Amino acid sequence: MRNRLDALPPVTPKLSALGIPLELICENLLRGILITDVAGKIVYVNSTFCELTGYAVSEAIGQNPRILKSGFQPPSFYQDMWKSIKRMGHWQGEIRNKRKTGELYTEWLTISTLRTAAGHGPYYLGVFSDISKQKKIEEATWHRAHHDELTELPTRSLFTAHLKQALTQAKRNKTILAVFFMDLDHLKEVNDGLGHLAGDELLRGVARRIRSSIREGDIVARFGGDEFVLMLPNISRHADIVGTASKILTSLRRPFWFNGKRINGTVSLGISVYPDDGWCVEKLISHADSAMYLAKQGGRDQLRFFLSPANPHRPTTFSKALKRWENTANPDRPTDLSLLTGEHPPIVSVSERSIPRTPTRGDRAPRVIGPPGRTQERGHRLFRRR
Repeated sequence: MRNRLDALPPVTPKLSALGIPLELICENLLRGILITDVAGKIVYVNSTFCELTGYAVSEAIGQNPRILKSGFQPPSFYQDMWKSIKRMGHWQGEIRNKRKTGELYTEWLTISTLRTAAGHGPYYLGVFSDISKQKKIEEATWHRAHHDELTELPTRSLFTAHLKQALTQAKRNKTILAVFFMDLDHLKEVNDGLGHLAGDELLRGVARRIRSSIREGDIVARFGGDEFVLMLPNISRHADIVGTASKILTSLRRPFWFNGKRINGTVSLGISVYPDDGWCVEKLISHADSAMYLAKQGGRDQLRFFLSPANPHRPTTFSKALKRWENTANPDRPTDLSLLTGEHPPIVSVSERSIPRTPTRGDRAPRVIGPPGRTQERGHRLFRRR
């Protein structure tokens, strides 16, 4: 049932017996009120409206409510709002508007259609309250629930939600998506030798370096303990996966320091790739985890690609990508894979096929890569014993 409005401001029949003018009620209501005519011009605002928006009565009357528009909502938002008002006579929801000063604020707004007893109108009544403080509390609570307290990285639940969404986009756009599973190589030794404060500082430092090595749209999360997981969406070239992995491993080979003590922050890194290694969140994470575990068994501070039975020749594909990346990033370095030994990480599949590393000036002695080892059963382990 639509509200009735005989005049503005009137005394309604039910209130007339009490002698309470409607305007007195509006002025003492702790909600902002504005009324527009059928042309969309503001014909009435109350004092709370002025307090919340910063506009004086004389500045608001005759204006369109667009003076409050923040640009935060897309045009489709307003189209849906007015469809509801036209169809049902009212709308209610959350909206971000702008004060006269330009400050954005969040309000809870109810819009109702009004007509006079004589059938004049319609008028549109907007009643709103500023919920900015409540929103900040809600957002802070949500952030704490979905982000690691120590590193401020997303938690497993938030990461998997993003990964699920990214997979949907990858399927639609026919793009590649990669998942990195990283495990710190020496966190236990740091905690035992220097204490948990040092271990915490190492975890924060590793998180910062990983974030500085990835693109803006990539998402890195801490799954707990010494495990970090990274998602690379919208990948068009295998070289991008290799390049990101190389940046991360190279960055983490630089020492960390705690109270004058040098700390090793290297990781073992496993990679799975959509669509070759799985079409769902669980498979991609599990396969990257399995590849990471083999990287740790193979000597740590290196990466392994999961070798899908559907693409047994993929290590060659990635070795070529590494070679192209090396040529682009360091054109003076040797490109013959038989000469590559040194700083950059090996491209190794779960079957232990290896590509040597690239030398850099002053690098430590080349790592010796052993013969292929036992291939672990894939796709069934998400958690493992240390």
